[in-house]
Formats: sequence, structure tokens, C-alpha cells
Amino acid sequence: MKVKLKNCGAELDLMFGTDAEFFLEDKQGNIVPASKYIPGLKFKPHLLDNGVCHPDGLSLEVGCPPASTPEGMLTNLFAVMSEVKAKFLDPNGLVISKQMEANSSHVEGTTKTDLEFGCGSEYDAYSRSMFKRSDRDTSQTLRYSGFHIHIGYTKDQEDNFFTYTDAGRLVKVLDQLVEKYGLGTTDRRARQYGGRGAFRVKPYGIEYRCMDCSVITVPSKFDALLKMLKEIPIAMETLL
Repeated sequence: MKVKLKNCGAELDLMFGTDAEFFLEDKQGNIVPASKYIPGLKFKPHLLDNGVCHPDGLSLEVGCPPASTPEGMLTNLFAVMSEVKAKFLDPNGLVISKQMEANSSHVEGTTKTDLEFGCGSEYDAYSRSMFKRSDRDTSQTLRYSGFHIHIGYTKDQEDNFFTYTDAGRLVKVLDQLVEKYGLGTTDRRARQYGGRGAFRVKPYGIEYRCMDCSVITVPSKFDALLKMLKEIPIAMETLL
């Protein structure tokens, strides 16, 4: 998938990756801490045949290899999710929850690590500076799922000039597409992290952090997610 950069007119072949965070439920429908069942650490994920996994706070986080198309990215994601299901969820009678947020005070067996906010600093595409979250309440008990899209250029194109201007422009386009397809997250989650304009700079491009796991667990949203990602090239030309 090719997109044209505004600052230099170069065309880049985009790559797509994701890390997705889900809560786990037992047979009674109760949220359980992922750390009880999932190996790995946030800074040392557990290596699988099809990707990686580790606990992230209360949730399970999975990551997959990048792909050259949105369809390929989602195929890679479902491959690693299937592996996690077979190795860790099914043997323990667990399923991936459709809940997008969980009240940690109602989750039995949590540890101090389970309750940590794992979110670091984010850039704001609109202010072109670090996000200022003066209303973030790290003492609150709600925790949230996430679906983060990693978008970047291929390795052989690293000499192209992917700048902060290009990164911000891509984030704004994604914001507009998220709104168009109804894929935004809750206001409560957006006040803590993610939300409109939020992204992290990566060596290969950006990590876009607006969406939550409902884009995977809700079928209608999943269909919209695929349409949204496939629309990026034309949106880069027409929406801004």
C-alpha cells in the first residue's frame, strides 16, 4: 500500500502491525488477571510461533509481525491470538472478554503490578507537543483495553524523510477515518490515554493509540476497521 508524503512528495510502501490488549474472563464471566495465566513481561514478551504475548496490567497483550496490507496484519493478529488461545486460554477455561474496560477493584487476585498504569508519554498531533493530561487520575480503578496500530515504511525506504509533519498528518487522517467509521473509544479511556490525536513516534513510523479492543471483538466494528485501513491512501490525498 503506497502513500505520498506531503513534505517531499516521496511515495512510501506502508507496513502495518498491531499490539492488542484484551481482558480475560473465566467460565463464570469474571475478569481475571492475565498475569496468572500468561507468561512474559512488558519489556520481555513471551515468544510464540506467530508473534508474542505478555500481561499488561490486568490485560493480555498480543503482538504480531508486520504485514504489507491491512488484511495481512489482521491475519497475523488472529494467528497469534489462536496460538495464545490454544496454549494458555483453553487449558485454563478462559476466553477473551468483549469488555472494553474493567473495574480493578472487582477483580480477585490482583497484584500491585497488575494495577499499574503501563501508559507512557504520547504526542498530540494537533498541538505538536507531548500530550498534557491534567485530568488523568491514576488512582481510579478503571482499566481499559487497547488496539494500537503500528504504521511505518519498509526497511529499504528508511532514507526517505518521514518527518513529524508526516506523522502528524497521518494521525489526523486516522482520526478522521475513526470518526467516519464510528471506531472511537470512550471518553473515560481517552482522558487516561489514547484518544484523538494521540500517537507515539517509532523508528519506522508511528503507533496510533486511539482505538480499543472492540474493533476486534465486535463484528460490525471489525468490518469497519478493515475498510478504514484500506482507505488510508486516498484519505491522505483528499481528507486534508
